[in-house]
Amino acid sequence: MKLAELIATAVAKGIDVKALELKRTKKGEFSKTRQNEKIVERAISGDTAPPKRSQGMNWIRKDKRLSIYIRDGFACPYCGSTIEDGITLSLDHIIPYSHGGSNNEGNLITCCGKCNSARQDRPLGEFVEKAAGFYEFDAEKMMRYIEGQTQKKLAPFRKEAKEMIARRGSYTAVLENRRNKMM
Repeated sequence: MKLAELIATAVAKGIDVKALELKRTKKGEFSKTRQNEKIVERAISGDTAPPKRSQGMNWIRKDKRLSIYIRDGFACPYCGSTIEDGITLSLDHIIPYSHGGSNNEGNLITCCGKCNSARQDRPLGEFVEKAAGFYEFDAEKMMRYIEGQTQKKLAPFRKEAKEMIARRGSYTAVLENRRNKMM
């Protein structure tokens, strides 16, 4: 079944499609991706248990991780802290991995370890509302920022990440250099 048909079936069954956190295009329409189809299919089937998946230890290449950090300015969108503030960077899944989210760069945003742990697998919108209230930020601006960052093409940032790793000798050295630059 195609995404439009799946959504129509979900709506007919009384499922709140907006609550499913489907990926959207810049125009606000639902993206016609297999990931979105899987999410709607699971909702229709009534399967509320998270998929049995494990991240393992090395779920993302170091240069890809660094390129996402570069894309996002080495900063957490939820609290505003940066690597120069001494935070430990992490990657947050927009659609949690435990809910079928992918490791694609469009589903990943840089964040600090504290915010990533606080969010766990809560829906992004719910967590953004809580974080915005706590840090006195504008939740709508935060969501627009996250959507804008995750829609950027990663290729130019990946090239920069590989060059930085080559210059510094390792991924860890790049992060340490960046952290110590402003301290």
